[in-house]
Amino acid sequence: MSQQGFNQILLLGRLAAEPELRRTGTGVAYCTLRLAVDETRRPPEGGDPVRETLYVDAVATGPQAESCNRWLAARDRVFVQGRLNRREWTGRDGRPHSTYRVLASRVQFLDPPKTGAEAPAPFVPAPAPRPPSGDLPF
Repeated sequence: MSQQGFNQILLLGRLAAEPELRRTGTGVAYCTLRLAVDETRRPPEGGDPVRETLYVDAVATGPQAESCNRWLAARDRVFVQGRLNRREWTGRDGRPHSTYRVLASRVQFLDPPKTGAEAPAPFVPAPAPRPPSGDLPF
């Protein structure tokens, strides 16, 4: 029996730094978002709950990257949905390095735009075309 994996990440947190927009060699935009995700848990030995912060890098690409760079700022709350990815490279010292990050398929902005900033236009689907009268199939 074959076992298939499932790679899906959902994160809710705040940006720990300003978004970083860059471009690939072919001009595709990508934006790195450094998320601070808080977790409160009770120690196994009992006692008061402990609050921990986990820092996670998420990467948005294409038009989503442009929107993140334009509308987000440090400390903004975001919801990120994506998949876990391992990045590997060789350092200047010749040693191999690796890190994990989230490749974002969806980034939802949870805070309103800053005062004085023009809000991004909401997505409004175009109305479905109506058939001319007399050509109705029923």
